[in-house]
This record gives sequence, structure tokens and C-alpha cells, in this order.
Amino acid sequence: MNPHLSRCIAGARHFDGLALAALLWAASWPSSAHEGHDHADATPPVAMTERQPRVEAHTHDYELLGIVEKANNGANLRIYLDRQADNSPIDAAEIVVEVAPDRSIPAQADGDSFVAALGPLTAASRIPLVFAISEGERHDLMGGVLEIPAPGEAVAAAGEAAQPARVWIPVAGVAAILAWVIARMRATRRTS
Repeated sequence: MNPHLSRCIAGARHFDGLALAALLWAASWPSSAHEGHDHADATPPVAMTERQPRVEAHTHDYELLGIVEKANNGANLRIYLDRQADNSPIDAAEIVVEVAPDRSIPAQADGDSFVAALGPLTAASRIPLVFAISEGERHDLMGGVLEIPAPGEAVAAAGEAAQPARVWIPVAGVAAILAWVIARMRATRRTS
């Protein structure tokens, strides 16, 4: 008998149910369509877009999302404020944005959101912000960092999942199983 074949057979005897289950799990992952095939349920590739800079902040009472919009004077920050408990929008509150220790910008109500005039922004920068919220008897402070990307920097659009992970997870699983089988075969060869 071929010595390589006998080692493979000896290694296969040690291939237990756990490794077999892992192999079946990896094989069950959906494969990507290749030339000549079209999988109807395949997810389209991730769209790379320039996303507007944004800042998020959360406290026990509030959730805040601020999105930068271009304006004549540089940039505005459109602020959406919701209740943490039920995600209902708040349109009657006072919001002051602290950009630096010496710069406070009051946000003006604008429908279901608020707008604060930030002025000119520097590209490729991180701007720490503090939001002072006053709603009736409730007062809260929220902090966040506004990240301004470099011009032309592409980022994945919000809510889109990266497809490479869908492909690499089963590949990594199969590679781990093969590494385990090879290690077991080498161990068997040493003991024989």
C-alpha cells in the first residue's frame, strides 16, 4: 500500500464527529455566483459612497444623531433628537452645541429636527462636541465626536453589510478543519 495513502487513512480514523459537523456547516454556507450563473437571492455588492459626516450620542433619556449639511457659511449640523425609551422624536427642546470651551452654538428648531450653524470645517479632522439638552424640567449633557473625512474618502453607505465576510467565514472554517486534520495526521505518523 502507498505510504501516503496509509497515513491519510490513519488520519481519517481520528476525524471525529465535531470536525465532520464543522465541515458540513462550512459547506452549507451559500456560495457566490460565478460566470454563467445567477443566484436570484444574491446580495448586490457594497456601494461605496461619500457619506455625510455624522455624530451620535446616547444617554439614559435621549438618542441624538447629528448630520453635517453644506451651507453658505460652511456647514450646518442637522440634529435629530429622540427619546431613548420609545424612539419618539422630540421637536420642542433647547439644544446648545459646545464645539470648544469658548464656542457655544444654539440649535434652532426646524420641523422634526434642529439646525446648528457650525461654520467652516477642516477636512480630515475629529471634532469633539457636547450637546446641552433642556426639555422642560429635564436637562442632559451628551458627548460625541464628529469625524470629517478627507476629500474624496469613500466609505460604505450606512446600513450596508460587507460581503467579503460572507465568503471568508466558511473559507476560514474549512482551513481550520484542514489544519486540524493535518495536525492529527502528523501526530498519528509520529506515534506509529
